Amino acid sequence: MQRTEIKKVLREALGVPHNIVEVSKNAYQRILNWVKRLDSKDFEYGQGVSMNFRVDYQIADFRFTTLKVKLGVDEHPKIKTPEIMSMAIRSQSRKTEDMRLEPIKNKTVDLVIVMLVPTDFNYEELPVYFEKNKNEIIENLSHEFKHAYDHFKKLYDNPIQRAEYQSSINLGFNFEPLDIFVHDIYFSSANENLVRPSEISAAIQTGQISQKDFLEFLRSNDTYKNLKRIKDFNIQDFENRILKDEKGLNKLLRKVGEKPKLMTPEEKLESIYKLLYSVISQKKIISFAEMIKTNFLEELLGFQDEKKKVFDKFVSRVSRFENPKDFVKYYEKFFNYIGDKMIRKISKLYAITQKK
Repeated sequence: MQRTEIKKVLREALGVPHNIVEVSKNAYQRILNWVKRLDSKDFEYGQGVSMNFRVDYQIADFRFTTLKVKLGVDEHPKIKTPEIMSMAIRSQSRKTEDMRLEPIKNKTVDLVIVMLVPTDFNYEELPVYFEKNKNEIIENLSHEFKHAYDHFKKLYDNPIQRAEYQSSINLGFNFEPLDIFVHDIYFSSANENLVRPSEISAAIQTGQISQKDFLEFLRSNDTYKNLKRIKDFNIQDFENRILKDEKGLNKLLRKVGEKPKLMTPEEKLESIYKLLYSVISQKKIISFAEMIKTNFLEELLGFQDEKKKVFDKFVSRVSRFENPKDFVKYYEKFFNYIGDKMIRKISKLYAITQKK
């Protein structure tokens, strides 16, 4: 077996579908060429600008012939240099009567990119950003194309996992320790863990990382840094970070009706744990209800019969912690396990680096 074929087998064994990085590189070039032709007049306020690319891309056994790209650019007074705020694949699923989500599959991949730029940004500089950040964008494209590939491969999506995943998206407290905690729930979810090897593989290939440079590359990689933080999460450090930002903490407590001047540090932490657990649990429950709802009567009357039993069981599971701090203890163990597992997995990508 030739070395290139061995590397292909290794990538696939580590969760990197064949050709995903090559597709990401090609898609990047198509998007860059399009961006070079845009100016400020092309961007519709609140809508951005869209383009449908006719393509013939194949990632393992997933072939698609249309790449829809929507680029939104928002001007922000506090932004000094352009940055991609988010990149996401939009996919659809069909709700089934047996409370599963059946992925709707077609030959179109729908990509949304949202950027933040300084006020009065010169749109002629947009291609400069794309060229300067080529490797990072290709890495992000590999991440999103892996989501599209996973959607194609699934027979059904688990509503419980999907609700857990959805509950951590766009949830913020405007208080850094809690926002990082919520981000790490999202980052360590099953959906996101599936795409990490493809993301790192793209970074290795675009950066032409050699074996001797692999360790330094890994330690400087943002995905690795996030996983390392998740792996090392502990409650004592979490509480210290909460109490250290006294101004932000007191502001949050006042927002939820507390009087921080009259509270001890222990009482403040107890209140924060209650808030964190309550908000995340409620969002999980709302997300799960939306996942299994199939008609408007359920909106009016609630769930009935077997579906009610399933929903009540989910609510009971989410609400099982009598002490809100136990909720964070649960995630402490989960973070430590997942962080360690994923670091070990992406470390095995050393096998696909070049000898120099």
